[in-house]
Amino acid sequence: MQYNLTLVDLTPEQILKAKEANGSRKRITHALICGQYGQMFGTERQCLKYFTVWDPDYRIEVAPGKFNAVFPELFDKAVRTTQFEITDYKSTWDLVGKLIEVTEQRPPINNAQSQPDSGIDSKAHSPHEPRTKKRSVLSKWVSSLTGRHE
Repeated sequence: MQYNLTLVDLTPEQILKAKEANGSRKRITHALICGQYGQMFGTERQCLKYFTVWDPDYRIEVAPGKFNAVFPELFDKAVRTTQFEITDYKSTWDLVGKLIEVTEQRPPINNAQSQPDSGIDSKAHSPHEPRTKKRSVLSKWVSSLTGRHE
């Protein structure tokens, strides 16, 4: 089942609850709700960065002329709202990692435009050369956002 990716402009009451759950010094004005997978709280800029790229209609170029959505099977659509009932105000720890894990466990959809890479180098190898695992586009993108490189 797919869920909406929802960017929420929080009310003053919701901001107080989010700060209480995540730390009073944290700057919180918005929430990004990712269906059953979790949520994150932060500034508009922080949440909008993920909201834009995770939007199912947004495509990144993975090879010349080949475009993929980041999480094509997880979200039906991206919605921006000022009214949303939030039940859990704690940010989900490692939300990006959780979404990647869920995506990798799902079978690929039958759309050539958004099929994930198998991760195995397709070049012919001699029997003495081990096949090498390529870093997925998603892993590279996450590394660029977090500043961690493998």
